[in-house]
Amino acid sequence: MVQSFRSVSSDKLNDFWNGDAARRTIADFVNNAESCSLFFRESKNSIEVSDSPVKGNKGSSVFYMVKLQKSSLSEDDLQSQLLYGDITSDPMEHLATIAQRIYYPIVCNRETSHLWSETIAKDVRDNFETFVANLQITQGHIRGVTCLPLPNPGAAKEEEENMVMTGVAAKDSGKGGNGPSQHQIHSLEGAIITWTKQIKNVLKQDPEMVFMEQQNPGPCAEIEFWKAKAGNLNGIFDQLQSVKIRRVLKILDHSKSTYNAPFAKLCKEVFHARAEANNIIKYLRPLLAWFEGLENEGEFEKITNYFRPILHLLLLVWKSSAYYNTPARIVIIMREICNTLIKQATLYLQGDLIFELIDNGEAPQAVKMLQNTLRVVGKFKSTYFDYKAKASVECPDNPWRVQNNAIFVRLDSFLERCHDILDLAQTILLYSKLAKIEVGGTKGKTLTTSVQQLHSDFMQAIEAIRQVGKGVLNLENKDFDDAFYEFRTRMKELDRRLGSVIVQGFEDVTTVAGRFRLLDSFDNLISRPIVADELEKKHATLIAAIQYDILEVQHIFNMYYDNPVVAHNLPPI
Repeated sequence: MVQSFRSVSSDKLNDFWNGDAARRTIADFVNNAESCSLFFRESKNSIEVSDSPVKGNKGSSVFYMVKLQKSSLSEDDLQSQLLYGDITSDPMEHLATIAQRIYYPIVCNRETSHLWSETIAKDVRDNFETFVANLQITQGHIRGVTCLPLPNPGAAKEEEENMVMTGVAAKDSGKGGNGPSQHQIHSLEGAIITWTKQIKNVLKQDPEMVFMEQQNPGPCAEIEFWKAKAGNLNGIFDQLQSVKIRRVLKILDHSKSTYNAPFAKLCKEVFHARAEANNIIKYLRPLLAWFEGLENEGEFEKITNYFRPILHLLLLVWKSSAYYNTPARIVIIMREICNTLIKQATLYLQGDLIFELIDNGEAPQAVKMLQNTLRVVGKFKSTYFDYKAKASVECPDNPWRVQNNAIFVRLDSFLERCHDILDLAQTILLYSKLAKIEVGGTKGKTLTTSVQQLHSDFMQAIEAIRQVGKGVLNLENKDFDDAFYEFRTRMKELDRRLGSVIVQGFEDVTTVAGRFRLLDSFDNLISRPIVADELEKKHATLIAAIQYDILEVQHIFNMYYDNPVVAHNLPPI
């Protein structure tokens, strides 16, 4: 343990051993059967001890003690009861170093192999090489890159060079006995197969995969994808150009391996894909600031300021990039922008806040917010169509030949949902007036009762919508669609009943003024299509009544034209 913490002075070590905390923890580890592990690490020129795994500081190691069985320790035979050692702050790197520099030479040592049969020795070597290869691949995943595992990681450079030289000599002399062994060739070909799988996995990555990995990604995810792919391909390219991999390919070439030609073709695909990814990320990088602004804008109505700059830059990229100028590319980036618009609109409307505003008597505010949302989204679509037309003029050979539905399928669904909620809010705003309406006339009491019943039935229909729960703006919430369909069906029935009540009140009133007062009391409810259809039947009756009143006025005027009636309190004419 002292060897693991050489930078800690002896005085600090003595202070640590004499400390109460260290003594209690170590005593518990020794005497308590349930305490199975102990970890020491350097911290501020001293040592810390813990009974749970700890992470070592950068550049320092962790010393561990682990019991082989759940029991207390005895002084007689600690070696058989404990497993101990040290590990660096990067366990994967530590494991890889030990595996490649210590265990691999042991496994491949000929003297060790004599202890086993040839079959067992080959099986052990193959499995250990697979383990080391997977370890290297995992290290690459941790760093976010693709690491091509090298065969014979523990072999010395001189030995590898000898393999090449013996292969060359065998080729020149026409003899095959002096070349690399069949096992070595098999190991190198296995590495080629592993590299091929890894490279193909990177090459088949497509921006469409972002939609499967993330839920409704934004345009920044597109740039991150191309950054990651470019970094991956650049890393693979650098590894393919390295001396070690070239040495492997040279050995297989001298051995006339059938894997070389397909792998060379795959390398050409890597070079092409690398050029594509680097080109795309170069042209998309200027858009990053605008995309981040679009995603982080706090005032919803101000996001319209981002539409033209983004689409203008996309058109420039389309005209300038050698790779980012296909319908598939523009469809994906536009879908991601639409996802961001939907996210921003949802935050602005705050989902179920619409019902809270309505409950608080602020339905007009809810209607205004929904109308603002529809206006902003409509502005984006109109801006897109402007630039689509502009692309047709400036790029006649390669215009934006994109189906609108491919881009706006989710945005249009969101617009439809907003229209539904707007219709709901406007209906609530109108029907809430029924609670205060009283109809006069001889049938006034009966008709007023009918209006109150209409209002009660309407509130029940609204309650059915509320039972859908939260997330009315979530497009995955299909319960809202079903509930809103039922709501519209019930509203048609209520509108017919309302139209019948208004018509009965209309027929009960005998004067034109009374009929207009009746219509005015129901305000905009009479403009609802079904109610308007019912009232249209009384249009001729109302016109006839107005005409009768006008003729009556004309008759009275003509009758008293020569001798007008003068009130007693007025002077004579």
